[in-house]
Amino acid sequence: MQAKKRVTLGGKPLHPKTYFTAQDLAVGKFYTVIIDHVEREEMHNPLTNQKETKPVLYLQKHEIGTVMGIELEESIAEAAGDWVADNWPGKAVVIFRTVVRKDKSGTKEGIRAKKPTPKAAADTAPIPVAHEDETTEYAKSATAIAPIDWGTATVDDLRIWAATQGIDTPSVNSFLENAGGSVPDARAKMQAGIDVLASRKG
Repeated sequence: MQAKKRVTLGGKPLHPKTYFTAQDLAVGKFYTVIIDHVEREEMHNPLTNQKETKPVLYLQKHEIGTVMGIELEESIAEAAGDWVADNWPGKAVVIFRTVVRKDKSGTKEGIRAKKPTPKAAADTAPIPVAHEDETTEYAKSATAIAPIDWGTATVDDLRIWAATQGIDTPSVNSFLENAGGSVPDARAKMQAGIDVLASRKG
């Protein structure tokens, strides 16, 4: 299936960007969204210079969607409570920007999802997507996350908090393993490491 046509004004697309990415989401901010539908679209892969088909997630109140990789697909399936994408339309999920890989080649960010709280599910708003030729302040800003009760925090809470500290998922998993699976202990160890680095810089 070809990518859907874009609305134009004066011969130019109102939304020059075809898909939104992690860079369009503010660091540390969570977006409660309603899934509209998923469709397969044909697109150009600049690495292979070949056309390929990938799944695209579309949201209500948004004209453009986001291309899904396997990790995002699985994250949304867990958040939606359904592994059949045909059943996703109308379901609320919370999406956020996070570090998905950090190695010698650099840091890669992606979009992940989690289950919304009942209150959040009823409070949705459009994601501000920047045009391709603009630098979005949303992507540059660091929005503080809500206080977390570490006594009852989940692994998802830990990963989200870690992402705001620049700690990638593999590192979080390593800390969790060393802490015997205890979220509070893993968080304490990570915070101790952050404090040590901060004191060295000071």
